[in-house]
Amino acid sequence: MLILLSQSWILKTFSVHIVKVNLVYYFSGRSLCALQLLFFVNLFESPLTFKRHAFQRAKTLYDADYEKNKVTLIQSVFLMGHFYADAEDRLGPWHWNGIAISLSHTIGIHMLTSPARNGIRPLWRRIWWCIYYREVWLSMGQGRPMRISLDHCSTPMPGLYDTSPSCSPEYQHYAPEELGILFGIWLKLIEVTRIMGRILSLNYTIKGARPSRAIIERDENEIRANWIHDGNNDQSPVLASHVYQYRLHTQPFLHEAPDGVPDDEQDGWKEFANSKLRTAAAHATHAINCMMAEDLIKFSQTIAVLTISPPIQIHLLEMASSKSLSNKLAKHNLALCLLALDEMRKSYVSADAAYKLFDRARIMVEKSLGEDAVVSRDLVAATNSSREAQGIETSEWLDDSTPVGHEFASVGLFSALWMPFANLIPDESLESSF
Repeated sequence: MLILLSQSWILKTFSVHIVKVNLVYYFSGRSLCALQLLFFVNLFESPLTFKRHAFQRAKTLYDADYEKNKVTLIQSVFLMGHFYADAEDRLGPWHWNGIAISLSHTIGIHMLTSPARNGIRPLWRRIWWCIYYREVWLSMGQGRPMRISLDHCSTPMPGLYDTSPSCSPEYQHYAPEELGILFGIWLKLIEVTRIMGRILSLNYTIKGARPSRAIIERDENEIRANWIHDGNNDQSPVLASHVYQYRLHTQPFLHEAPDGVPDDEQDGWKEFANSKLRTAAAHATHAINCMMAEDLIKFSQTIAVLTISPPIQIHLLEMASSKSLSNKLAKHNLALCLLALDEMRKSYVSADAAYKLFDRARIMVEKSLGEDAVVSRDLVAATNSSREAQGIETSEWLDDSTPVGHEFASVGLFSALWMPFANLIPDESLESSF
């Protein structure tokens, strides 16, 4: 949140007790320190209760047209989009981020042309790229077209010139020691987001051509160039959690063959893509495992609910594998991811909805596999009985080399899972089935 707000403004306003009420509510609802303090004095029974309380007050101020400063209003609705009010909330992050985009277009922060060091422009630049970051990953998670095209924007990418070093006593007292490292991670995250936005624009265009193999390799190489290697073992929990969550953002995958692949190489490409899928899911699951082992799930941000979803989809598909070892490993990894989502349910309504969705999918997979196993046993029994009774050769119609189970990504049950789930919040019909 320090990226979205001005550090000097925070230190100055809070030191003289002059605050903007709506930003206080939005910021407090996103602040782990505020949550811990309020629970310590027993003001709220759970994080969700407090966040719902802060959200309702913030929305009341928005509906009353309390804030007149457009920049402050953009900051407010952007922060507001990080929380679902409840399972009946039909607005949610997509709605509020759309308002932030519209207001940004109104005052022109998407058309900044000068990377000036001083003044308000660095803050505007950071606000714009925070909004773009949110739009890209919401579009990916909800399977919706992006509402921002960088072809129509001139605001430069943020850089080291966006830092605002300060030696004031307040800054030295309140700012985290690793703020510079965290800012560097954010810069890499924005670069990865820019690449992901380009990938989404190419692959989600209905009438456009598929990307070529060269384009796919270029995007993959650019993402790999922004990889963050393991740091020191004594790094703070906040820094470690941001590193692991960053790695969840760097595991994109593409299953369809690109344009220009010959027909005789289609099978080889699919096998290559499947291998990439498994590797990406394994790396993401490893990051989740590290966060759980180091008790860092409590630092998870709302976007983690979306970035954890693609690995879960891969594990669900792998559960249907004909290979026993792959099946068992997928079940283990899926259980690990669901455990992480279950922990996030304490803080996010969206995590609760995602958990129910994927747990329901797991039950359907296991049920499907159980039915296939019964059919396979009945088929073998009928075949043996027919052989004993009639002595006929059945090798022409029963191929023993065909494995029991399903090939990767060939299960009809999962055809919808290749598209990210449209909405994390289930409707009433879904809720009744859980």
